[in-house]
Amino acid sequence: MLTGAPPPVGALSVNEVNRKVEEHMDMIAAIRKRFAPPAHVLLAEVGNATGFRASRRADALAVSIWPSRGLYFVGIECKRGRGDWLNELKRPEKADVIAKFCHYWWLVTETEGIARADEIPATWGWAALTDRGKWRTLKEAPLATPQPPTVAFVAAVMRRWAEGMIPKSQVQAAQIERVAEARKEERARADREVKRVAQEVDRLRKIIGDFEQHSGLSLSRSGYHEDGHSLPRIGHAVRMLLDRQHRDAEISEIRSCLARHRRQSEIMEIALREMEAVGKVEEQKEGT
Repeated sequence: MLTGAPPPVGALSVNEVNRKVEEHMDMIAAIRKRFAPPAHVLLAEVGNATGFRASRRADALAVSIWPSRGLYFVGIECKRGRGDWLNELKRPEKADVIAKFCHYWWLVTETEGIARADEIPATWGWAALTDRGKWRTLKEAPLATPQPPTVAFVAAVMRRWAEGMIPKSQVQAAQIERVAEARKEERARADREVKRVAQEVDRLRKIIGDFEQHSGLSLSRSGYHEDGHSLPRIGHAVRMLLDRQHRDAEISEIRSCLARHRRQSEIMEIALREMEAVGKVEEQKEGT
């Protein structure tokens, strides 16, 4: 059976590529905490131009948008391995394609051991991520005097910004969907409550029906005042009747107990008489 051509030597598998992408995005997420909104806008993979004209990409570009803190561009180069960083050092001028438009340029490494302080270019800053993914500054980035951004670079920035934006219509549609889901859940909750109340009403109606059937009284007439009775008086009478039945049961139990004791007393009295008669017979025998 024919199979596809084997991957070239050194090629990464799909799983390895996905893993590297996830690890890279984890670094971007950590950098986003450093340049967090609303003071900053962070864009990933920003080129020096759009389309085929792009020859270089910054792993991230942070834009400070609060005048009170200063308006500036921060370019960021991410490195996850020592070899990758050493390759970058062979051609440091590559970074200038975008760094020339930035007020600050940072190297951000996954760990501190990827680079050394004496390797960092003078115009770069250096930060490493801790085990918890927090930014740790190892060398401050000096303020540079950037060149005015070209139209091509501005277009690249705007393109990445637009790709990361969610259209207002989509946001509104999502809000409408959430409201509809909430209303649906509320209706379902109300239907469950109505069903529960209906079941409780049916149960109470059955109790009332049983009471009316066995008592001969109708509780369905409003207030039940026609023949001088009222529901509270009926309830009081039922309570007294139940109390009387309870008392009658107690009296019956006491009478039964007295009857048992009376019977036991009679048996003991008969036994005592028999014992006395036997004693007299024995005394007569001893006298003769």
